[in-house]
Amino acid sequence: MANEKILCPACGNEIESTEAGCPRCGKLTEHIRDGIFLPGPRGPVNDFAFLFSQEQYDELTKRLDKHFAQTKIPIVVATVWSSDPLSPSDYAHLLYNWWGIGKKKVNRGVLILLCMKSRWVESEVGLGLEKYIGEKETDDALRVVAGPFFNEAKFYDGTVAAVEHLAKMIEDRVPGLKGRK
Repeated sequence: MANEKILCPACGNEIESTEAGCPRCGKLTEHIRDGIFLPGPRGPVNDFAFLFSQEQYDELTKRLDKHFAQTKIPIVVATVWSSDPLSPSDYAHLLYNWWGIGKKKVNRGVLILLCMKSRWVESEVGLGLEKYIGEKETDDALRVVAGPFFNEAKFYDGTVAAVEHLAKMIEDRVPGLKGRK
């Protein structure tokens, strides 16, 4: 059992232990809390499962930065191999709060989480935004809009569709944002 390899919680790569780190992701021990992998944020795109090419990563980052510049409401994307031992919903909630998305008192932001092992897309909507777009509504929309792309392993296309859909929902429903460019 001591020599048994495990899967990296971030990227799914086979590793010796979380203490030894992952040659693909780097050292993980600073992000393990109670057996839960909690990476630090790297910007609007956090591709810990390595789904996107550098070009796709850069393009998605530009889209999210542009949306934030126009609305001051962040949409953050995170991909992980696994949310274990938590459900994707609980993991998204924990990650949203761990990263402090949407500013502390305002709490207006959205996290889109892709969990590859469970083949699940989840959202977390800040409380300051929930009166305009509900989390259940957002999750359902992500499954309808992005799901077909994800089923065909077109993760970038699905993520872009999800981001555009959520950005439109935010721009249409949050007072003072419609027509702002």
